[in-house]
Amino acid sequence: MELFSMIWKDICTDPLTGFSLALIALVFLISVGMLLAPLWHRIRQICKLRKECLKHQPSDPGQAAISRASILKILTKNQWLDQSAREYDKQWRGAYLEEYSASLGDTQLSDFLSPSDILPRIANRQVAGAIPGILVALGILGTFLGLVMVLPDLNANPKASEVDALKELIQTVRSGLGLAFWTSILGISSSIIFLFCDRMLIQRVENEIHWLSHSVGTAYRTLSSYEMGRIQFSLFKDGVDTLRHLGTDLA
Repeated sequence: MELFSMIWKDICTDPLTGFSLALIALVFLISVGMLLAPLWHRIRQICKLRKECLKHQPSDPGQAAISRASILKILTKNQWLDQSAREYDKQWRGAYLEEYSASLGDTQLSDFLSPSDILPRIANRQVAGAIPGILVALGILGTFLGLVMVLPDLNANPKASEVDALKELIQTVRSGLGLAFWTSILGISSSIIFLFCDRMLIQRVENEIHWLSHSVGTAYRTLSSYEMGRIQFSLFKDGVDTLRHLGTDLA
């Protein structure tokens, strides 16, 4: 509480300090609203999609086709996911083996989603990457403004009897140093908070996409490397047996 009272006192006594702190806070809040809030909204959308897909998981292999149709319908309702979901479905069906009720290759929905598809267009990543630097720069600017306010008055050499001039000098120095310190603290701390929240939300989006892809993959079954190896070995063995029988017949 004492820290906040000191800041409030400096704001009241020095309008420039108040303006500088308000400017940094405004940039921070606008950045959160325009860049981080859309990410959080997209995370909620993906969570909702994942829960809806889980409701349509096939209880037995005979219902897999119905489940895939329902899941595809759910995914294509979202404009940002429509094209990627259709491409994923098309490629999966192109490698589908009916006798195994699965598709060849490790095809995942996440393979068809680029960052530009997942992240909202308003949440521009280049701008988000520049915001921490802008906040720090505003803090440093306040630091230099405070020093500029102090330096001219330090050149003055009031006499010891000039009490009023000395008090005014102390007040000016205090205001300048307050501007320098508080803007630096707010600029650096807001930059760290924004950077931390941004990285956490991006990581959360990637995790949610992974789990959504896993949920969809339950209906869009693919053959694992082990299963494909067994199939190839079985086909090779059948070919060898066929050639052996053919050789026996010819003999």
